[in-house]
Amino acid sequence: MVVMAGGFLADANYRASLVSVPSIVGRPADVAEQSARLSGLAFQVSGRRFSAEVPEGSVLYQEPVAGERVSRGAAVQVVLSAGSEKLIMPDVVGMSLQEARDALREHGLGVVTDNIVSRAVAGTVLGSFPASGAEVSTGATVRLSIAIGGASADSLLPYDLHDLVIALDPAPAREGSIDIALDVARRVRSLLEASGARVTVTRSLTQALPSDAARSSTVASPTPDAMVGLSLSGLGGVGMTAVVVRSTDATAASDAESVAKTFTASVRLPGQTVNPYRTDDDAVLGKVLAPGVRVLLGDANDAADAARFGDPNWADLVARALYRALGETFATR
Repeated sequence: MVVMAGGFLADANYRASLVSVPSIVGRPADVAEQSARLSGLAFQVSGRRFSAEVPEGSVLYQEPVAGERVSRGAAVQVVLSAGSEKLIMPDVVGMSLQEARDALREHGLGVVTDNIVSRAVAGTVLGSFPASGAEVSTGATVRLSIAIGGASADSLLPYDLHDLVIALDPAPAREGSIDIALDVARRVRSLLEASGARVTVTRSLTQALPSDAARSSTVASPTPDAMVGLSLSGLGGVGMTAVVVRSTDATAASDAESVAKTFTASVRLPGQTVNPYRTDDDAVLGKVLAPGVRVLLGDANDAADAARFGDPNWADLVARALYRALGETFATR
């Protein structure tokens, strides 16, 4: 009985000597060390790892975990964050999707995918955004374009647009900004001309910035069957919006609404904000009696919109959606 009582007493004394490990993950190293020492524990840094979530110098992992009871004086081992690593985007084009995922995850990069109809082997990476060679940070998400076989809702049908005149008005870009309106206009023009349409564009990259009146004059000569304007949104106009140009001609208004409706339905891209189409006046297209739609591509001051402006794959998808909208409305059937 004396031995048993002594055992119970020793066990009680041992339990009383244990302390609970504090939660120090996410705390700056000096604060974490102070918290450990106040609990009667030692503090040891066992390494550093890159992290996009935990600030540099703060605790990324701890062992033992918070709440575990250990002997007073035991050491809490921690790994500190080395901050977000800057690295060069690796080239994953031509890899299988799984190979690319593995390669990117080794660098701490996330992956999302777009499916692209292609003759390439299904599952092959056709492109990436950011592109290879660009600087990226640990924790960033990379979008991969993946080949799929056969037809899909995203495949582009050819339209017969012979004898159709279409005017494109890419609004002038602000100095120092990406000329995304002109970039999309060039892509739409190539698709339209390949289908037999005659296309006029109100400005080129080498022109001085033309006035609204000069652009209206270009749109009107020759008289177009349809007009498409491309602009950045005003401040706070996040996402993409098709704006039907207000017209006194009922047929023009109806055709313009058809273009806006089809475009809005076709341009549902991953992560892309697409606003409902609306009707408004237009300083350039509103001077010409023809169906007109102005596409507001997004706000250059919004981080997500601005990132898309530098993505050629995004510009191509917008151009294809516009081509589809014009083809569905005006093509010879």
